[in-house]
Amino acid sequence: MWLVIFAVILVVSGATVEAADIPQYIHDAYEACNDRTGEVQRCRSLAEQGNPAASYDLAEMYDKGKGFPQDHQEALKWFRLAAQNGAPSAQFNLGTMYLNGVGVPQNLVLAHMWFNIAVTSAERYDFVPGAVQAKELRDFVGARITATQLQKAQETARRCYETKFKECG
Repeated sequence: MWLVIFAVILVVSGATVEAADIPQYIHDAYEACNDRTGEVQRCRSLAEQGNPAASYDLAEMYDKGKGFPQDHQEALKWFRLAAQNGAPSAQFNLGTMYLNGVGVPQNLVLAHMWFNIAVTSAERYDFVPGAVQAKELRDFVGARITATQLQKAQETARRCYETKFKECG
């Protein structure tokens, strides 16, 4: 999944996609997590070592029930690890899980916080489509919470980002 997202970013930006352009950690995750034999131990091992692409791919497998029975709690665990390692797509998915109450109790403050973090991360990586979608949902949630809740979401997002995802509410 990350390999595809990275390639799309390069193509949209007008860059030529060469194997050398793809970061090794994304290539490793793609190789391990998309093994046609269904062996996911290497994917899990890379995820446990902090590879954000592998963490994201493993979370997607659990979230969608591919290779495992669907398990939103496990998906949440791996999305969090990928999010902590800077993956905007994982941060976006955490926002979605909190917005919809999937795998967690619905929490609009945390949904707003994760969408806000996803916007910052996507903009940092110049991933315009991801930033636009995260902004839309952040604003959607922001219109449905009180001013006090909005302030708490913004403060929590700032603290989460400043502490390198150690204090995320």
